[in-house]
Amino acid sequence: MVKKASKAVTAQTTPNIVGVAAGNKNFTTLVTAVKAAGLVETLSGDGPFTVFAPTNDAFASLPKGTVESLLAPASKKALTGILTYHVVAGKFEAAAVIEAIKSNDGAFKVTTVQGGTLVLSVKDGKVIGIGNNKVTSTNDPTAHAEVTAIRDACKNIGSFQLDGCIIYTSCEPCPMCLGAIYWARPDKVYYGSNQQDAADIGFDDAFIYKEIPLPYEQRSIPFEQVGRKIALEPFEKWTEKQDKIKY
Repeated sequence: MVKKASKAVTAQTTPNIVGVAAGNKNFTTLVTAVKAAGLVETLSGDGPFTVFAPTNDAFASLPKGTVESLLAPASKKALTGILTYHVVAGKFEAAAVIEAIKSNDGAFKVTTVQGGTLVLSVKDGKVIGIGNNKVTSTNDPTAHAEVTAIRDACKNIGSFQLDGCIIYTSCEPCPMCLGAIYWARPDKVYYGSNQQDAADIGFDDAFIYKEIPLPYEQRSIPFEQVGRKIALEPFEKWTEKQDKIKY
């Protein structure tokens, strides 16, 4: 959820990881969130831990009122899930992560304390975006790992295109993620498990591929065109717009 300007902060014996963040003016909101979630003792305990720590700017980039809502006592469970998504057990410095990706042909996986598996994108030898499946934790059916990684990477580099980037994902992308990848236009995608592997554990996307060529009225979710004349108006405005950004 918090995706912009992440920096890796690795726990040391002295000071502990909370102390490291507390000593950096860029992480004051993070420290406040850690306290609100009741994670100070956890992150101050035996480690090591690595936190892909969202900066104050990252929190500030969220929609108005989001941070305040997350810090409320009623949102403690959700806040804990978000924060632990950014925490990995062990010491992972940026250089080591990049080397692990290269030496494992893109199959290197990192499991967060939350239990999710991170998907890494690389640009100029740097990890610029991470993501995992957040469908059930955020009630967002579009929040597949590849999509959240693309969102994170695009926000971090300030662009809607990922040219010059490589995406590493633990599973072959579903049709939705495939579409997102083509719109983002990375240079290449490396994946681990395939469609059949996903189907074997209950994530079967084959039915979507079968739906696409069917006549609209024969799909399991029928499609019907209405109001085409009205719907064309914004397209016409777009055609006339002189300062549009093409993509």
